[in-house]
Order: sequence, then structure tokens, then C-alpha cells
Amino acid sequence: MGSLDLLRARLVVQTGIKAQAQLAGLWQQWGDLIWWQTDLGAVAANLVLHSGFQVESVQVQRLAALMKWQQRPAGWLVWPDQAAEYLQPALVANGFYHCENIRLLSAAAEKLSIKKLSKNIFISHEPENIIQPLGLNQQHLFSEFLVSCHAIPNSFAHVVAEAFLAQKLTESPAINLDYAPVFSSWAVYQAGKPVASITACLLKDKSQLIGGLLWLGTLAEWRRMGFARQLTAHACGWLLANGVNFVYVQSSRAAIQLYLDLGFRENGNLELWNWWP
Repeated sequence: MGSLDLLRARLVVQTGIKAQAQLAGLWQQWGDLIWWQTDLGAVAANLVLHSGFQVESVQVQRLAALMKWQQRPAGWLVWPDQAAEYLQPALVANGFYHCENIRLLSAAAEKLSIKKLSKNIFISHEPENIIQPLGLNQQHLFSEFLVSCHAIPNSFAHVVAEAFLAQKLTESPAINLDYAPVFSSWAVYQAGKPVASITACLLKDKSQLIGGLLWLGTLAEWRRMGFARQLTAHACGWLLANGVNFVYVQSSRAAIQLYLDLGFRENGNLELWNWWP
């Protein structure tokens, strides 16, 4: 993965987390170390997002010890361009363990193939199964969905829902990007409740418009029905319509093929390390 792609992938991750940090906890920075500190009781809500390129091991030790001392679930992201030989021993020494490898993927706008992704995907034409935008009036339903789908605490789900739904979108959201990123979320409904959802992020990196895909998920009983693929195609279509040059996403191993079918390419692994009290 090129250094520019990594910088932009980090920017997408940090943008999503920073929107949540405006509502809860503290956004912390100590030199090259960047983390979000909360009492929301979830790994993703007490997370080290970046720990520099040549950070001294003593700094890593101190921050790892601080995260442990708080006695709350904590996470630490180790990026492909970071010095793992410094980070991993310090994390292990403080009780962190390697949880999973998150795949990093990116796509240039001209490489995306929305039609290919949508081909042969069955979506019922019943009104409740049509993709619908999520707004502030659906915040409670969205929060309940996040709890069920992503197994996160209610308090954290409320923060995520408010962060992503708080904006009132204009017809041309790109005009606001000099001031703040823009989020848009959609869901597939069944019996009046979301059963699958995705959030897209539109932001500016210098002169380039870039997009990110966040928090894609489907309730267990509604998987393998094409909802995730249809939502992903819809979100990418929205990003393309707003002029993005590149799109970035972090994926579990299970969802890799979905993104490859759309035209994304793999760019390495983002390691997630966890600590539990």
C-alpha cells in the first residue's frame, strides 16, 4: 500500500472516530500518539488510532499502561507502516492481545463498478426492503440496530448514531467540506426496523475529495440476502455522484469478496489489539 493511500485510510478512520469524540470522551494527542478515551465500555470507544512511525517504546509502554489502568475495554490499531518490533512487545507486556487483522482496501473512482456489484442481487420490491436514508428521526431505531448488529453497549450506539445522523444534508454536500466532513447513512427495513445499514463519509484531503465506507452490517437472521451488497453499491454511488476521487474501506475477511467485486484492491492488514479488564 502506498504511503498516500495509508495516510488517507488513516484519515477516514480518524474522521469517523473524531465525529464520535465530539459527543463523548476525549480526543487525545501526545506527540505521534493519537487516541480516543471514553467510559463507554467498548474497545472501539477507547482506542489508540495511531502511534507514530518511530515512536519510542517507552511512550508505547506508558500509553498501554494508561489504557490498562483505566480498567475498561481498550483497543490499539497497528498500521502496516508502523514499527511492529517496538509496538507488539510493549502491547503484549501490558496484557494486550492480537484480536484480528482488518483488511484495508481502496479504489479509484474510475475503477468502481457499481453495476457489476448489483448484478444478480435479489432485493424484494416490498416497500420495507427498499434502501432508505437514515435521519435524526430514526436515531433511536438506528441505535437499537447498532447494538444488535455490532454487539456494542447502548451508550456507545447512541453516540455513533448521533454522530452519523446529526447533519442535515444539502443537495450538494461537497460544498460544506471546507468546514467539516459529511456523513450519510442508509438502511434496509423490515417490519419498520433496520435490518442492514451502511454509512458513507465524504471529506477533503487537500485538493482531493475522498470517501470512506463505515459500519456496514446486517442482522444475523437477514444475512445472505444481498442487503450488504446493495447498500455498498448505493453508498458508492452516492460518493461518486458527489465527485470523490478515491474510496477507502476497512473490511473483515468475510466481506473481502464484496469489495473486490466492486473494484477495490487489497492494501494490507490493519492489526487490532485488544485489552479486557
